[in-house]
Amino acid sequence: MERTDAGFLRMPQTAIAAAAVLLISMALPLTAASPDTSVFLSGGGSMNRSEARHVPLKPGDVIARVRVSADSFVYFPGRFTPSAFDPARGLSSFRLPVWMAFADALSARFREICSGQPDDADDSIVYLDGGRVYVRGMETYYCVHGFTCIPLEGRRARPEGGMALASDPAGAAVIVGGVNTGMVTPATVTGLFCGEYTVELRLPHHEFLPRRVIVFEDSVVTVSCEYLADMDTAYIFGSRQFGLLAAAGQPDMRPFIIDQTPVDKLPVRLSGGVHRVCWDGRGIRP
Repeated sequence: MERTDAGFLRMPQTAIAAAAVLLISMALPLTAASPDTSVFLSGGGSMNRSEARHVPLKPGDVIARVRVSADSFVYFPGRFTPSAFDPARGLSSFRLPVWMAFADALSARFREICSGQPDDADDSIVYLDGGRVYVRGMETYYCVHGFTCIPLEGRRARPEGGMALASDPAGAAVIVGGVNTGMVTPATVTGLFCGEYTVELRLPHHEFLPRRVIVFEDSVVTVSCEYLADMDTAYIFGSRQFGLLAAAGQPDMRPFIIDQTPVDKLPVRLSGGVHRVCWDGRGIRP
């Protein structure tokens, strides 16, 4: 500070400039880095933790968590790019502890080195889904829980598995997660990102119950879809060689099918054993 001839104090110009820069920096909000577009395709703008915890995640969907200060983060929903796990990208996946809920993982502390120091910095950007944390360039990784460093199991590879599908009759088109695979049963679908899928089989004149299937890492799940539809099972039994199949009325669809044979009316004479009856499901006409 300098005193002028009039007795006022004058601040040097360099100090004024420094103070101005300080005031400007205090007025500006913190700006978060953007997720790496070579591994991540954003599905929307930034959000807070409360919003991120309610984002529905399909297999391959992740939340990018970006650190903006020592104790605050912003979140971006999106998906990994097809090349995210190429060797050049160096992206690794680490399994979260089984007891850790996704909502807790969003604010958990993850570190490459666990020195025990409270001021160890979290990585600037990590990617999270319901069971894993993903980060670039790490061979080992830790989750900090209280005062304990928990080593996480991981590797530089895409977490994927598959499913083997069968149906009776065979030849049904396979739809996994709403996407037609171009395969027909029996089929083995591989290269699926770990997670839960809805599986549908489609075959003309047949119906199969949709199945919810969980794909696990490095494994192939065997799936057999239940045949629904138009076929009911009739049992003919007794002391006689033949029996009669009857109903309270005639099915609306005619001819209906018994053991692949068209039938125009009931009752019909059948041999003893198990028979399959096909009709259109519209009910019995009185």
